[in-house]
Amino acid sequence: MKNVQWKAVIVGFCVDIIGSILAISAIMGVMVFVLVKQYGMDISQPQLIDIITKVSTYRIIGLIFTVAGGFVAAQIAKRSELQHGLLVGIVHVTLAVPITLLIIFMNRTIPSSIHLVQLFLIIPCAILGGYLRYVLIGAKDTK
Repeated sequence: MKNVQWKAVIVGFCVDIIGSILAISAIMGVMVFVLVKQYGMDISQPQLIDIITKVSTYRIIGLIFTVAGGFVAAQIAKRSELQHGLLVGIVHVTLAVPITLLIIFMNRTIPSSIHLVQLFLIIPCAILGGYLRYVLIGAKDTK
């Protein structure tokens, strides 16, 4: 743990969260704009879009940004790529567990398995980001 650059972990985590929020917000904004433009304000969203598919898509986008966060953390640290990716995942899971449990208990329309699968995939995706940095760039930096 003494080789950890916490600044890299924090920046990687911020890339993960902020990137996810911005991407999902942009997609939702475009989707709502198109639906309102096409059908007017009278249409209810669950009639047009299956909510499980929508949430799954958002979760996948979030995991893509988790990979990016692990990559950025490893890039900033320039060493111990997998460890920095792992730490981004651990920070994310630590903060996501209480929020996810709250969502599961308050919103029964979305199966809890979707939320739980994402929780279990956060750490591997963050490590994958660190690994990708190691494979794509890491060998060049160690010379």
